[in-house]
Amino acid sequence: MDEVRFAMALFVTLLLPAILTFWLVIHGGIAVWRSTGVPVAFTVASIMMGLAISTAWYWRGELIGRDLGFNPWLTTAGAILYCATIVLSRPIRRHLSLRTFAGVPEIEQEAGDLIVVGPYTVVRHPRYTMVMAGIVGWCMVCNFLGTYLLGLASLAGFYGIAWLEEKELVTRFGRAYEDYQSRVPRLLPDLPGLKRLYLMG
Repeated sequence: MDEVRFAMALFVTLLLPAILTFWLVIHGGIAVWRSTGVPVAFTVASIMMGLAISTAWYWRGELIGRDLGFNPWLTTAGAILYCATIVLSRPIRRHLSLRTFAGVPEIEQEAGDLIVVGPYTVVRHPRYTMVMAGIVGWCMVCNFLGTYLLGLASLAGFYGIAWLEEKELVTRFGRAYEDYQSRVPRLLPDLPGLKRLYLMG
């Protein structure tokens, strides 16, 4: 069990910096990528992801940190939370194409339609909500001090990515997105909204 938990901790230690780096590069440099194009944006983002993974691998021992031991209650709760995010991600995937998931419409400034149906009636960024909940569940199963700290940093990172994305969405959709912002919470659903999200799955 300890070897499995360590492998899970190593996986998330390498994956989270890579994912955060990709989206921070894409959304943080959106003005540049609109003039250079998708291939350049993805090339730079991929290189930065590689550097993030290499850095995380070099410092993996420090990043994973102290083993807090196997806790069956914590493991069970974390596994339930993580599995719940898989169920809740189904209605999200039905509303996102691969192009949208990869951020291509933002870079190419496609007109498109503002998605305000399905899970997007519950929170404005259901994909990030599910990812963040999944991170918490995964860290609970691993139960290493460093993964908790990395998880907290990742939650802050995804909040920042959502903020950057919303700046771009306001530019693309204007008043329509501002009205949407006033009606629907950014990341944290209320209990009725959470129930609706489960029913959609």
